[in-house]
Amino acid sequence: MKETRSKLGLIYEKYAVDGKLSYADMAKYNRLTALEGELTKVAGTTNAAVSGRLVSIPGSIYKDTYSMSAYAIDPSRPSWGVIPKSAVESVANNPLDKIARNTLTQTTREGIRRAVVQGVMQGQSYPDMAKALKKVYEVSAYKAQVIARTEGQRAMAEGQRDILDKSQSLGIKIRLFWDAYLDSRTRDNHAFMNGREAVEHDGQLMFYYEPTGQWVTGPMDPSLPAADVIQCRCALRQELADEPAGKGQPESYEEWKKGLSL
Repeated sequence: MKETRSKLGLIYEKYAVDGKLSYADMAKYNRLTALEGELTKVAGTTNAAVSGRLVSIPGSIYKDTYSMSAYAIDPSRPSWGVIPKSAVESVANNPLDKIARNTLTQTTREGIRRAVVQGVMQGQSYPDMAKALKKVYEVSAYKAQVIARTEGQRAMAEGQRDILDKSQSLGIKIRLFWDAYLDSRTRDNHAFMNGREAVEHDGQLMFYYEPTGQWVTGPMDPSLPAADVIQCRCALRQELADEPAGKGQPESYEEWKKGLSL
């Protein structure tokens, strides 16, 4: 925002009359277009940095979820140590998340253009236009948080499902429950599913999601409506159906993790 204020201040200092910009003057020599371009460029640099951080979140969360779930189920099995590289890459390159990140950039660009054009046409002062641009950045920051939360939850859900599949392939029987985060912000659909246990369906453990009448793998299932996915805080809870094959947890998670191929 500091760089935006600086560039905006220079424009007002150079072209403003009585503290206001004239649309007629700004339309000359592509001044308005140039201002939009400068401000968009500044925002683009920030968005690129934010997008880069967003890309790194899912893979990191997937790895942590995968290894922590493995440790909780049976830390004695060395085969838990191999985290599927293809799965990590798939999580990081989820097409839905890419769309969200690209939309963030486009929304910011359109917001800047709207704020600048409306500000000039309405004869806004420098402080008023700066406030309008600040709102654009605040909306973008909020949307970035929404994307981060949603991507993180999706990565966590996939990590839990993948370790479940692996445990089943090793003959470990797991019971799976839907855990909703219960508070005043919990969706009614998710509160309804809280505590429900997955059952065998089409060869795998699945939940019958009664609110929409469909079978799903759990929270963040890609077939669920967006309204049931965005900023979802639900998780899967895994319980051993039988005693673990190993001898419990002989060492701390941090010590155990050092021996994994992460």
